[in-house]
Amino acid sequence: MSNKNFIPEMPLSWLTCPVYAEGVLLPKRDKSKPDVYSDGKVPYGKAWRQKLNVNDSALMIEKEPDIYKAIGVFTGPRSDGLVMFDVDKNLGAIEKKWGKDLKKAPKITSLKKNAAKFLFKVPQELWSEIESVSHTAAGHEGWEVLWGGQGVVAGDKEERIAIVSGCLSVIKYTGPNSERYWWEIGAMINNELPGIEGLELWREWSKKDPDYEHCWESGSDPCEARWYATWRNDGAQYNMSHLIKLADEVDPDRKRFKETGLDKLIDEVQAIPLRYAIEVLDGEDLIKKYMDIDNDPKNENPALHNQAVHKLAIEAKRSNAAEIERLIDAHEMFNRTKGQKPLAIDELDDTPFDYLIPGLLPKPWTLLVHADGGTGKTAMCQTIAKHIGQGQAFNVYGHLVNVPVGKVLIRTNGYYADR
Repeated sequence: MSNKNFIPEMPLSWLTCPVYAEGVLLPKRDKSKPDVYSDGKVPYGKAWRQKLNVNDSALMIEKEPDIYKAIGVFTGPRSDGLVMFDVDKNLGAIEKKWGKDLKKAPKITSLKKNAAKFLFKVPQELWSEIESVSHTAAGHEGWEVLWGGQGVVAGDKEERIAIVSGCLSVIKYTGPNSERYWWEIGAMINNELPGIEGLELWREWSKKDPDYEHCWESGSDPCEARWYATWRNDGAQYNMSHLIKLADEVDPDRKRFKETGLDKLIDEVQAIPLRYAIEVLDGEDLIKKYMDIDNDPKNENPALHNQAVHKLAIEAKRSNAAEIERLIDAHEMFNRTKGQKPLAIDELDDTPFDYLIPGLLPKPWTLLVHADGGTGKTAMCQTIAKHIGQGQAFNVYGHLVNVPVGKVLIRTNGYYADR
């Protein structure tokens, strides 16, 4: 993932494109044509052929931050069946009309009033039935369906700073005993601006709380002390959308953006991304897919098997193939031990088995002999090997038992030659 803070987490299977900043002179093939400048929504033209994932686009933005100020994602088959339902107005009426379908979809909240984007993933067998729907075809109800084109999903970090600052300008303090509330505000900022910019905004807002002035005495900085601690787990559930919602409770008309000169900017920013829950394989599906890989004859080649498991790790949002292997090991151990719970008498395995030496050496088992050094482990194994190799009777609990002749392989570890 790029260190460009405004870029949301998204699957590597989605194809993306950097978006030219407003006012940038666009490239042109024919130099005789007049100059054309970006309106802030023009995608990088070669992205379609270059198949850029989120990391590729993030790197381009990081290298040329003055040229590219946003990131878009291609919809359709190029992004594994992604469909974007783009609402530009009448959000409340549209959510009421299709509430059940939209409720569980990842939602990208827009600062433009009554606007949002909803993301859907369509199974491959239905791709041929999907088509884009324009605003005109939708009867100008305020929505369109993007399938095959690209949509902007994140804007520039400077815009984030301005938006956070505007929200903090109206969010009120809640008095004594409100440390949890203060911490939640910090988490909302940190998840969008985890760098020094976010810390400074949180610090500036916190210092103005009259009930916590004493926390800053003697040069103390409670914000910095918490900022670089982990915000995972509980903190990860908060983001920019929560901060905007909190500010909207005080300023529902969003006058804060007009007062700070951001009203035109907000109209241009199409969407501010929520950190939505990306569809991840559940445990049972992951295990089934691994078993399919393991049972596929072509994966008898270790290299192909490892690559297949690596791809599964990416799909399951796991770090690497080794993590998948550990998960499968844990699954198989759980099944072998039945969750490591004590078994009732009638649950014990009483399947009969044969003995190589009756009452002493079962077969076909693997036995581990463990004891301190010099206590006779090797001598015992050599004695057993002699009786099996020569078919000599063996004394078991004071009684001689017959031992059938068998083959013996002794492999030592550096003390004697293999024989």
